Amino acid sequence: MKSFLNVPKKVQYGLMLVSHLANHEQAGGQPVSLDVVADVLKVSQGFLEEIAGDLRRAGLIVGRRGRVGGYVLAKEANGITVYDIVVATHGPVTMAECATVRKDFSVWGVVQDRMVETLTSVTVAEFARHMPLYGRK
Repeated sequence: MKSFLNVPKKVQYGLMLVSHLANHEQAGGQPVSLDVVADVLKVSQGFLEEIAGDLRRAGLIVGRRGRVGGYVLAKEANGITVYDIVVATHGPVTMAECATVRKDFSVWGVVQDRMVETLTSVTVAEFARHMPLYGRK
């Protein structure tokens, strides 16, 4: 069976990165370096750096320099939505271009609106609760 909705890898790993930061912060941890997260998520550090750059430019995470440097969330995890991550890493959610052009396809506009509504209703805090905190010692 083919998948109806494919979530881009940048979105998937963006969600995993912010979830990892949220869980680490919740556990009282210091900023997290991308090499640690890359190792945990089994993804290249370069790819994570690209994603972190998108998230930083969107004001969702902050990089800290120094001996205990790394990344932290820019605001509380329950103040960041899954939609924020999607837009930062991929751009706005669009169901179909024709939904904005042809009125007879308005059902796709409704589907798009509901999808955006759902993505904006789920916070990173909620999403992170379902992700294990890797690398706990």
